[in-house]
Amino acid sequence: TQNGTVDVANVLLGDVNGDGYIDSADAMLCLRYSVGLKELTKEQKRAANVNHDSFVDAGDAIKILRYDAKLIGSLN
Repeated sequence: TQNGTVDVANVLLGDVNGDGYIDSADAMLCLRYSVGLKELTKEQKRAANVNHDSFVDAGDAIKILRYDAKLIGSLN
């Protein structure tokens, strides 16, 4: 666990771009993937699926943005 997030097999939940931060850039990748503008690796998809519903979509992007804005304390 790191800052209220879960590190699963070296994948930081919410850190879609792998830069060590969970921020709007990660949310943007979720949105771009959800509309077919960006491909994600298997690891990126695992990091992006923050609502644990097996899909990467706007719901994940919203949760990442809420975490980045400190409206929620973790992505668990």
